[in-house]
Amino acid sequence: MVAFAGPCRGFVGMIKTALASIFLSQEPHKTTQPLCTTTDRAQNVGAADRFVLRGFCLHIPRTSLMKKTVIMALALLGLLVAAGCTEEQSSEQAGELQPDVGMPDSGTPDAQTQDTTLEPDAGEPDVPEPPEDVPEPPQDTEPDLPPDEPDVPEPPEDTGMEEDSMDEPDTGGPMGDGCGVDPGANDRVWTVQHDGRQREFKVHLPPNYDPQARTPVVINYHGRALNADAQINLSRMLEVSDAQGFIAVHPEGTGSLDRGWNAGLCCGDALRDEVDDVGFTRVMLDALESGLCVDSARVYATGISNGGFMSHKLACELSDRITAIAPVAGTIVTFECEPSRPVPVFQFHGDDDRIVPYDGFAGIASVEVTTEGWLERNGCADTSEVFFDVDDVICEAWSDCSPGGEVRLCTVRGGGHTWPGGESLGLFGDLTETISASEMMWDFFSQHAIPAE
Repeated sequence: MVAFAGPCRGFVGMIKTALASIFLSQEPHKTTQPLCTTTDRAQNVGAADRFVLRGFCLHIPRTSLMKKTVIMALALLGLLVAAGCTEEQSSEQAGELQPDVGMPDSGTPDAQTQDTTLEPDAGEPDVPEPPEDVPEPPQDTEPDLPPDEPDVPEPPEDTGMEEDSMDEPDTGGPMGDGCGVDPGANDRVWTVQHDGRQREFKVHLPPNYDPQARTPVVINYHGRALNADAQINLSRMLEVSDAQGFIAVHPEGTGSLDRGWNAGLCCGDALRDEVDDVGFTRVMLDALESGLCVDSARVYATGISNGGFMSHKLACELSDRITAIAPVAGTIVTFECEPSRPVPVFQFHGDDDRIVPYDGFAGIASVEVTTEGWLERNGCADTSEVFFDVDDVICEAWSDCSPGGEVRLCTVRGGGHTWPGGESLGLFGDLTETISASEMMWDFFSQHAIPAE
């Protein structure tokens, strides 16, 4: 470490003060506790400013031009002297700091100045004083913490939570049952390991969540190239969660620029890398049921676009865990679909959707084909009933089905690739405010549960 010793420290102080006066147009610091000698204090200095620079008592005339001239001369002199006054000094030197006696005040020392009667050992270099402009840490600051870091306890290990999560779930419920476990904060990011990847999902608890009461869950999958936060804003699902009292879960897909879900024929990095998103959903549900009081017979899936594709795939391949689905602007793109039981389905789709066309394209099924497929799987009759027809929205239901196999469809006339009643996706077409898909799907979800075996 390079340090200034003896008189060099005085010149360094003058350099700082002079430059501050010249370039910031401010007066050098006027001490309230003069370090000048008795003789200097006895003099009449009313016609001059007295500046104290590291023990020097300077009398500089008030004339602005003369003052700046003197200060500039001192600064230049300080630079010249400082250039030859540096010395190497070990950062681990033992012993107490020695007083700066390289340039004591002339005359009798003032009672408020440091004691200059101590003499350093001959041949030993002066040890620099700590910089005066560094404030001492508060008295209540822990000595083993940096002064600029808050005293935050380290999170427990192996919690399955992201490091910056506010709270972490206690997964210690008996046999994976999270009832009775303290849930922590209402909004957290959870992580699980699956297929060598760390997967994340955001969990929102309603204000009236009771850790002793089994609570339904809605899993809301984002669209291609979006993320969980975008889906939260887009669907406004948290508002419905708070009003209706269900747990809202927003998982993150995989991929960098082309983030999404492997839903069969789509999409992006997840499809290319053959990511098992059905397996991830199963592991995610295991974690939720271990850390929260979840009603495992009432777990529902929804999503937009690629997220809608994903909800169809879950109904096909995870019908033992997913109770019902409500895809938005997403049809079926799986190769095979053989659920173990009838799965209730409620679709929302705009007939002017240019991203996932209502009539289908390039291997993506149309709304009609998707609906017919679910009617067949759920053992429904072909006859439907219109239960809502207002302005730009018409909704119909097929209720003559195998037990628990109801199918519904809301078509938005002129609607684009959007979430009805949610936030607009910008250039993806018209958004209807006639209905709220989030509210309508919850009303549908709440009527269905996986039958007890």
